[in-house]
Amino acid sequence: MKNLMFVCLMLCVSTVSSAQLDLNKAASAAGFDVKKLTESIMGTLTSKVGLSTAQVSAVTPLISQFLTKKSSIMPLASTQPAEYKSKFAAEQKTLFDKLKGSISADQFTKFLNLKPKQASSTDAISQLFF
Repeated sequence: MKNLMFVCLMLCVSTVSSAQLDLNKAASAAGFDVKKLTESIMGTLTSKVGLSTAQVSAVTPLISQFLTKKSSIMPLASTQPAEYKSKFAAEQKTLFDKLKGSISADQFTKFLNLKPKQASSTDAISQLFF
């Protein structure tokens, strides 16, 4: 019985690990390194929005989660643009709502003012808006 439970546990761990690897591969294939983008975005937010140490700790996982979810829907951008836009808008709304709970109204306004005019592969912050 213990052996059966151990095998089931190992199968579950293997499945979860495989799913995470597939997500990381999809993100990399899209030219999307979640960790590097998160670090870059947090550097910008910390300096331009004026995040405290506590806020950095609260906002970093929000940004990382958003980028991870975005990377999973990126393939839709070319195959099903309307579905991509819909899913992206929902994820962005969730992120923005969570940010409002983690930073002040003034900081959130500063954050919104960081929105570039268009998507850019050289401006990491644009990943949050496009």
